Amino acid sequence: MKLFTHILTIASLGLFVACSSHKGGEMTKNSPSGDATKGATASLKTSPVLQDDKKDAEGELKWYNWNEGYQMSLKSKKVVMVDLYTSWCVWCKRMDHDTYTNPDIIKYINSKFIPIKLNPEAAGTYKVDSMSMSGAQLMGMLTNNQSTGYPTIVFIYPNRNIELYPGYQDAKGFQSTLNAVVEKANAKPGKE
Repeated sequence: MKLFTHILTIASLGLFVACSSHKGGEMTKNSPSGDATKGATASLKTSPVLQDDKKDAEGELKWYNWNEGYQMSLKSKKVVMVDLYTSWCVWCKRMDHDTYTNPDIIKYINSKFIPIKLNPEAAGTYKVDSMSMSGAQLMGMLTNNQSTGYPTIVFIYPNRNIELYPGYQDAKGFQSTLNAVVEKANAKPGKE
């Protein structure tokens, strides 16, 4: 079964990404100014990610790499949460330290989401169905080639719609984001 209703052109990515200090919100699709604002969604019929370590110990996030997490998502009704980060981004490291270490956040993400870490600058090949791509191409697909900066959290719903939340979020703000995503995922069709 083909997951894509369309394939984004990835040949002309032209991505400009910078470490973002913006507090989280969704990226407005086709925003003329490119500003991050709440409320817009896009559709995804493709997507991949890279991760260094998987945490199995209780009390730690169990991050998956893209290829493993994407395959899990094909068999699950859970929302995929992709953390787009880089090794040089201060706000990414702060979110790792301040937000992803919160016990309530850890428990909630591990139970309700398939968490994936993706560093688009790292070498690797990412698979989406029969397509293979680089991290930069994958990021372009996930963000619809919008400049979002780092960190950006991408939520991929079971129906393959996506939402982008660019910028750092502290634990309290991120818990609100996670709650809203789960509520939307559980909403009956037509009530979104």
